[in-house]
Amino acid sequence: MTLHLAPGTILTALPGSTAVSPWLTLGQHVSRGRSFDLYEVSGEGLQGGWLAKIPWLPEELPAEFRERRFGLLPAQADLGALGLQQLATGGGLFRVSGAAAPAIVEARVEGETLAERVRRSGPLTLGEALALGRGLCALLSALHERDWVARCLSPEHIVLRDNDHCSPIFVGLGNGAKRQSRVEIAKRSVDPRYTSPEAIGEVSGIYLVPRTDIYSLGCLLAFAVSGEHPTGRPEAPWSDAAFARFAPLPDGFRLLVAHLTQTLHKHRSASVDKVLTWMSEESLPTMATQGFGALSLLRPLDAEKEPEPVPAAAHLSVLSPGPLVVRPREAEVAPASVAPVSRAVETPEAPAERRWWSLLGWLLLALALASLVARALRG
Repeated sequence: MTLHLAPGTILTALPGSTAVSPWLTLGQHVSRGRSFDLYEVSGEGLQGGWLAKIPWLPEELPAEFRERRFGLLPAQADLGALGLQQLATGGGLFRVSGAAAPAIVEARVEGETLAERVRRSGPLTLGEALALGRGLCALLSALHERDWVARCLSPEHIVLRDNDHCSPIFVGLGNGAKRQSRVEIAKRSVDPRYTSPEAIGEVSGIYLVPRTDIYSLGCLLAFAVSGEHPTGRPEAPWSDAAFARFAPLPDGFRLLVAHLTQTLHKHRSASVDKVLTWMSEESLPTMATQGFGALSLLRPLDAEKEPEPVPAAAHLSVLSPGPLVVRPREAEVAPASVAPVSRAVETPEAPAERRWWSLLGWLLLALALASLVARALRG
């Protein structure tokens, strides 16, 4: 349902909220997201463009669910209050006449989302994608330092300004939460394509750690260079079309994406600052880089085709069945030097001959036993 709030509706700053103005006036409706309706707002003395994010939920949802969902708004507003240059500037919480919940006011960020940029101009070049990666690392590092985890980052929430890939701005981080905090069940819905496997449907908060965001980072880099969304299936996260885009890129980039999107969280880097050291064409990891020697992207299998037979020398990792395979070490592949073993060559008649000799042996054994029994009875 759309709120259909009329332009001119008054927004009043909630007590205790660090607001840009005591009151604002609602303008035109801009768009609808998964959780919010966006409206332009204006106010006396307000500089620049501002938006009001007014939460919406279907009316048929239980009242308790709606109340719990709306109760998360102050925590989401806190993200904007962190003052990070990579986040849209927060303007506070406002009561909206005629709305069921307060609005979050944020500075409007001019530009286009990563999804819009790729849709308009095609995938990014390797250099552009790595520049974007450095900007994403800067944001994630700042969040993690303050014990926040984004939890789900998608191309629709990354705004690029004037093709400045090094300085992306994040908008709509509604899934953000404090590190290892319990996830409110009313807000556990995430985009499974860009969310780490361990965080999907998990509410205890045990996996709400930086490694979760590092998985999303890998997915975003892959999308940026391919224009293809991940499949959302950990066992085959990339489509054939995406893999075709990866093919001409340096091995180091594929190794980087493979590392960041490891299925098991403990196999990913724990620090985004460490990831940043690999985020340039000159510093991409190699097979000699610690932790990368056994990684490669696993080409997806077409659902309609029979899987390719696995070579006898291939050693598939039992720990990480997702986008990776563990390549066999040279010592595992090379056969050991052993003396040749002589084996008799069996003719087709050999099995039949063995059966006759076996039957004859059992017959002789039976006769011997019968003779012994007869002697015992005579004695």
